[in-house]
Amino acid sequence: MQCWSPLVHSLKSRAQVPQERTISCLPSPGPQGHLLTLYETSVPQPPEPHLSPQKSPQAASNTPEPFPSPHFCPMGGPVVSACSQDGLSTWRGLRAPPAPGWPGPREDWARFPDQCCFPRTQENDQKRIRAMKKVNKERELRCQHLRELTRGKQEMVALRLEHQRLSAKLQDYSIFNKYLEKVVENSEFEEIHEVIARYKTLMSMHHDLMQSAQEGQEKIEHAKARLAHYMEEKDDEILQQNNELARLQMRFDRARSNVIIWESRWAHIQNTAAKKTLLLGTIKMATLNLFQIVSKQLKEATEVALEDTHKQLDMIQQFIQDLSDIWAEVKKKEQQQVRV
Repeated sequence: MQCWSPLVHSLKSRAQVPQERTISCLPSPGPQGHLLTLYETSVPQPPEPHLSPQKSPQAASNTPEPFPSPHFCPMGGPVVSACSQDGLSTWRGLRAPPAPGWPGPREDWARFPDQCCFPRTQENDQKRIRAMKKVNKERELRCQHLRELTRGKQEMVALRLEHQRLSAKLQDYSIFNKYLEKVVENSEFEEIHEVIARYKTLMSMHHDLMQSAQEGQEKIEHAKARLAHYMEEKDDEILQQNNELARLQMRFDRARSNVIIWESRWAHIQNTAAKKTLLLGTIKMATLNLFQIVSKQLKEATEVALEDTHKQLDMIQQFIQDLSDIWAEVKKKEQQQVRV
């Protein structure tokens, strides 16, 4: 809780304090139990020595200030001690303006005397500061203990709720304990933990079997995928072979259609060859007959083979040429005789 001290209030209203900063709030040991807020403030400059004593009473009469603090100085107002953070007194024994009706020169307030009617030594200030630090520390410890107590209570409530939840869960699971006890009574097991161990073993085996089955299923799926890929490749290959077979079948059909043509041509060639052979045989026979006639006319023995048609034709040609020459000479002689 903060309150304005009479000195600061007077300084703000009269001396126009340029700045102020709160350092701490310390309780005053006065009889009325006032709380004084201590300020660290720039100390205003004291008035000039030629300040007339009539101006201060006039300012005091214009702005009367009540001072409810129980500590007053005979020369002025209440005594206030302001402390800085390091615990040293920045200014002590400052006198606020006197209350209305209080005797004493009011201009003495601006002179900042070093002594006051109630002097407070530096040792007392340090003791009070240490006492306040101790009080603050105890207050902080008390607050910390309260926070820890609150946190402990919250943890206690949470643990109780957890205990209630686990108790209810234990109550719900008690039927399984009874069931396991009946199983032990009616089986070869002697303790419940043996049943649980057997169950864990079976579950482990089941897990291993399921894992093996899953691996086998994965292998089957992989094999199916490979088979599908292989069948797809073979289907493509079969399609290509079918296309090639269709192309070869078309070539075979065209070849079969050409066979008839070539067979007819072959038959024609054979017929032509037979005719040519017959003609050749006839020519050879005629040539042989002519050769024999020529041989009789020449009355010479010739050593020409019967199959050598070329020599026979040569001899026939020579014989015919000789006859042609003889005939030409005969005609020439006849023509000469006719002229004679």
